[in-house]
Amino acid sequence: MIFLEQFVEWEKKCGLLEDKIDDYYYWYYARKSIYDILSKKVVAEISKQNVAQCGGAVKQLLRATVHNAKYHLRPRKCDIMIIACARRIKKDSNYLAVYTDYLVSGLERDCYLLEASFKGNHFSPAFGKEVEWVDRLDLVPAMKRILYKALRHGIKPEITERATFISDEVKKEFGIEIKNSEIENIIDRVYVTRKYKKPMIERYLKKVSPKLIIYHNHYCQDHMLINEIAKKLKIRTVELQHGLLGNHIAYNYAQNAKTDCLPDEVWLWGKFWKDKCNLPISDNCKIPMGFPHFEKECLTNPPQDVSVNTILFIGPASDELIEFTDRFVTVMEKKGSRFKVYYKAHPTQFGCDKGKWDALKRHGENVEVFDDNSVSIYELFAKSTIQVAISSSAVYEGHAYNLDTYIVDSKYIDYHSDIISEGYASVIKTPDELAECISRNNIPKEKETGESPFFAGDSVNKMLKRIESICEAIE
Repeated sequence: MIFLEQFVEWEKKCGLLEDKIDDYYYWYYARKSIYDILSKKVVAEISKQNVAQCGGAVKQLLRATVHNAKYHLRPRKCDIMIIACARRIKKDSNYLAVYTDYLVSGLERDCYLLEASFKGNHFSPAFGKEVEWVDRLDLVPAMKRILYKALRHGIKPEITERATFISDEVKKEFGIEIKNSEIENIIDRVYVTRKYKKPMIERYLKKVSPKLIIYHNHYCQDHMLINEIAKKLKIRTVELQHGLLGNHIAYNYAQNAKTDCLPDEVWLWGKFWKDKCNLPISDNCKIPMGFPHFEKECLTNPPQDVSVNTILFIGPASDELIEFTDRFVTVMEKKGSRFKVYYKAHPTQFGCDKGKWDALKRHGENVEVFDDNSVSIYELFAKSTIQVAISSSAVYEGHAYNLDTYIVDSKYIDYHSDIISEGYASVIKTPDELAECISRNNIPKEKETGESPFFAGDSVNKMLKRIESICEAIE
């Protein structure tokens, strides 16, 4: 958290929030990628990313033009445009977009439902209303960007100048050396993508002409562009909370920051999150609404009493927790403890090499690995007594099941500083320490769910009323 606050103060001091290339406040689009490099949350391999993006774009373009008519854009006028998250979960025989589908099914006004791809793919059939895949809005600008880079000579001089300035200021402030080329590539990527994508999105929005646009995250470049264009066209935009806020760079700005590429409103899971959302928008526009999917799953999966301590490990997008879980199970087995472990893989690891889980599966019936959507995490909350995570918004939902919560001390620890500092979770450093904590109280406590500090109730009704209020105000 200290580094995040330092970064926010630094970008303000350097004037980056006010800086433009042509008419473009580029920093808002580039800041997260640069922050991630500086905070060592990701490894910057820009050239590899570009190769992967180009290959993916070619693959999608072929599929979009030849394979499936669903890729052909058919914009139509409507009151409400909803952009669904393509990272759907399987529910019976359909795939559910957990952040938006509950709203879609309750709307009385005409709704236009869109979806970009997830890793170049879509999960079909979708739950409920027909979904239009808008890959062409990605593909045409992506192909133009590839041609632009192939045919031109060098990077725009203003971008090189900004990259040199940022690199020098980073070294002064943080003592970190970052190559000019890395920063150049990030700024160049967002600049050129915007150059080709903004006109397409603007034409598309003019054809649909919605009163309101709803999506689940504001900080991908597409949604930032949509916010920018929507303000020009007098269209209201709303972001639905989809994860952690307080220690996420995308939700932390100086109060003098521009709001052009930010949502007009953010609908929060509950009151707990209001002071964690540090976007430079009015507090009245940070509205505790609840999380419909959470409410539904709590009713569908009530808590179950269990005879032994059952520990749910909630996997991050990386492999760090796999080794930790393996060592923990080994320690517990040596102690002769009675226990059960569930390991729920992160959705980004669904469909990966099955050999990844061999270290856990060798423990036999003591460990079950769930590396697909066949069992929901709420089913596992319902029959667990303890949850362990490195970095996951799911721990807030698990807390509502009265699970004892442990956060593994790692480079991601700041993401959970709010629940740790407020006493909702404990920090553990090693598998041995976790085993000792659990062994001291080897009798599972009674399971129950109660009012959660993190989630408001009656979410769908509140959202539908607010949608109607927004639309009526515009009419």
